[in-house]
Amino acid sequence: MISDALANRAKKHMERHRVTLRSLVEAGLERVLDERSPARGLRLRDASFPGERGFSAGVSADDLPQVLRQLNDPLRRQDDA
Repeated sequence: MISDALANRAKKHMERHRVTLRSLVEAGLERVLDERSPARGLRLRDASFPGERGFSAGVSADDLPQVLRQLNDPLRRQDDA
């Protein structure tokens, strides 16, 4: 059952915009279903770069601890800037 408050809002909207209950319900259903449906046709551009497993050429997973230390070392970043 639709609440009285919602029914009153719908009635006022239908009178103001001169639409039927059917068209109002259809528009509401379309909106809800479109919001909840996954985006169709979404394509991302290829943003990969040469290298192995997502690393730049010349960098490997074994170098990761050193790279992270460099990123987290404020003095090293300041010298590089």
